Amino acid sequence: MFVPPLTIDEVIKATKSAETCFDSKEKQYKYKNDTLIELLEITEEEQRHLISIIGTKEKYYRNNDRRKTERRNSKGLTQKIIAEKLSISIPMVKKYYAKIKSSLK
Repeated sequence: MFVPPLTIDEVIKATKSAETCFDSKEKQYKYKNDTLIELLEITEEEQRHLISIIGTKEKYYRNNDRRKTERRNSKGLTQKIIAEKLSISIPMVKKYYAKIKSSLK
């Protein structure tokens, strides 16, 4: 099978990032996190203790954990729990929460 050669514009576009890296003052390669994890054989347990070199699974775990924390008020209650305790609907809790938040501004 014959594959036609790239045009000049395609060659320039394909090699632009390599040239940028070569021309930069820092001649260091910037590894992706997944590459570093693989090269250094970092386990999921070790990733839990690291700040920036984490895999996709740990990233999603941290984001979900952060979101869970943000959903709770200062006493650790979610809107669902508040609705159950007050015997009102969740939309009503959201409405009251919005009113309180706007009155504090």
